Amino acid sequence: MSFSKLGIRQRGVPKKYASTSDMANGNTGSTEITPTSKTFTWVNNGDTNDIIYWLGSAGKTTPFTNPNTNGIISTTSLSLFAAGYEARNIHDRVFDTNGNIFSSESGSDGQWIMDDFKSKTLKVTDYCLKARDDLQSGYANFHLPRSWKLQGSKDALTWTDLDARVNDSTLASGGSWGHFICNQVTNSADNYRYIRMLQTGLTSTGNNYLTLGELCLYGELF
Repeated sequence: MSFSKLGIRQRGVPKKYASTSDMANGNTGSTEITPTSKTFTWVNNGDTNDIIYWLGSAGKTTPFTNPNTNGIISTTSLSLFAAGYEARNIHDRVFDTNGNIFSSESGSDGQWIMDDFKSKTLKVTDYCLKARDDLQSGYANFHLPRSWKLQGSKDALTWTDLDARVNDSTLASGGSWGHFICNQVTNSADNYRYIRMLQTGLTSTGNNYLTLGELCLYGELF
């Protein structure tokens, strides 16, 4: 999907280049357009102003569909608890008590979930997390994140910290939301193709399960 179809406006001033012969003939030279971008600003938790919603609705011109479905992004994880708990569920925007959630296994520390934005890059300034919201399962208050990093990468090999949380209890119960401003300001000034949440400590119930209901990203999309 092109930026023009998403309705993203051009940003920046075109740069002019001209050869000596062009200048002699009075030509101004060719024009190089700077990359197009759009800025996304948080209003409230669960709003439709985030980057994922924009991509999944073709710039709010069609009903929202998980952008994994048509290949705009690819969401993966280090591990998976079981079928039905896939990583892509964090972008389903199913806001009910039996929502689709993501859950990793608990066999090892360092569990992560990652978005690959493919031909696009992001400059993330802030983000929202929603705790697992499968309240009808009876387990929604289990395994809530407490320590993690939001990271960016250009190649999925070298990672840069955008935000770091330690013993953060914002996600206090199943279905609760948290809005987080990236606290690694210098690092978050760059743009990245890959964004991941890396769990760096035990959950609220003292294990390594990484569980999540939703992830919403704000900042700038290129």
